[in-house]
Amino acid sequence: MDKRVGPLLLACLLTTGAAASAHTLEQPSPTPSATASAVPGEASPTPAASVDERASDRAREWLGRLQRGNIDRSQLTPDLSAALQNATVSGYAAQTGKLGSPTKFTLLGKHAVEGTTTWVFRVTWPQGSMDYTFGVEDATGKISALYLRPGPAG
Repeated sequence: MDKRVGPLLLACLLTTGAAASAHTLEQPSPTPSATASAVPGEASPTPAASVDERASDRAREWLGRLQRGNIDRSQLTPDLSAALQNATVSGYAAQTGKLGSPTKFTLLGKHAVEGTTTWVFRVTWPQGSMDYTFGVEDATGKISALYLRPGPAG
């Protein structure tokens, strides 16, 4: 049985030429085990979140926003905000909201091109999976890409 999550109404919202260029994805860098504490030679008891972990948390937050149809346009680049029409947001919500919370959220890789860093995740639900691209402008921290497509059959 094909376990891919059904087709989406979504247009590719990689709104900058840089983000849309084809580049090999880098494997995410390992998470540091601990940060330096204020006392030399002692490790902090809590590891610092890596850039990839923070991006993953933000990407998860935005997947939830898309599932609920509740987006904050102030966090989007002007190009993405213009491309992400209200009807598109409603389409995201109608098609992904019924899936509920993902059971797995896996970072597949990332790439940085011309001031934009893009992460690709595999998002899994009991009904199937999707590949989710989440891009952020490095200088502004604004979201420049949101794209979901059916994941591999499994």
